[in-house]
Amino acid sequence: MWREASRGSTESPPGESGCGAYWSVGAARPGSGTGPHARDVGRAAPQWAVTAGLLLLAALVAAVGVTWYAPPKDPPGLSIRQGGTTRCGEVVSARRGTVGLKADGVETTVDLAQADSVTPVPTCRGTTPAP
Repeated sequence: MWREASRGSTESPPGESGCGAYWSVGAARPGSGTGPHARDVGRAAPQWAVTAGLLLLAALVAAVGVTWYAPPKDPPGLSIRQGGTTRCGEVVSARRGTVGLKADGVETTVDLAQADSVTPVPTCRGTTPAP
């Protein structure tokens, strides 16, 4: 609603030029950027922020859950070549001059003095398992 200024004067409000004696009491002046609609936007902004924050938090929890509970990687292995035989498996023990390899549930002890090469590998697939 527009009403005449309560002072009874015909001067314009500060910052406005013109001879209009009508200005807002309780509602915004045109173009002022305040008023009931601006107040609604001010109330909606925190609601949007909370909603967006909760959605981002849910996405973060989902991403961590997917990576945390992903299938386990195969343990790193050791590939040992002795003559024409290659033995590969997960290292389960190491003693003076020998190493214990576990491949397909079977543990084998390998004498490193007879090894031609010893190579760490990310996985033992594609090589001959330890007998």
